[in-house]
Amino acid sequence: MFQRMVEKGAPLDYNVTRFFSFLMAKIPNLISKFMAWKVNAKMDHNKYALNPTEPVLRSPIVVNDYLSIRLITGAVKMKPAIARFRSRGVEFVDGSDVSDIDVVILATGYKMEHVFLDSSVLGDDKTRLYKAMYPPDRDHHTLAFMYCYRLRGPVFPLVEMQGRVATRVLKVKFCPLLNLHYFRL
Repeated sequence: MFQRMVEKGAPLDYNVTRFFSFLMAKIPNLISKFMAWKVNAKMDHNKYALNPTEPVLRSPIVVNDYLSIRLITGAVKMKPAIARFRSRGVEFVDGSDVSDIDVVILATGYKMEHVFLDSSVLGDDKTRLYKAMYPPDRDHHTLAFMYCYRLRGPVFPLVEMQGRVATRVLKVKFCPLLNLHYFRL
């Protein structure tokens, strides 16, 4: 997890020069270790189970100023994988559980694994999602999978568009009086 601002108040991308890009191409292992050392100097990623399994240059990079503060203050809590859902709660693989939950937002990362879902929800072919988001055989579109594939190019515009589609579908489903224009999948 990188901060947007580096030494002396410079933005993060200010340090990505042609020389630095040249070094990343010639000695990637050393540069990756250096970057991990610099990032861990601000926040110990091991303490919060955020250390990547791959070297830094081959791992997904998160640029965020607020997540580290929220982790340190306890506003955001890291939890292990979900073992199962209950009627108003969630049980985790380590045996801990949380009850009286209204909404669950799953940020599963880049693994296309949904072990918490019954196999009948997605079927055998997980790539057969309508608009790359919705299982096509479901009667109610209240379950959306956002960004479930690798993409070369800008990711955030795609995820934003998928978020807009999902929001519109849920708005039509749960708030038909607020629906200003008809939207149908």
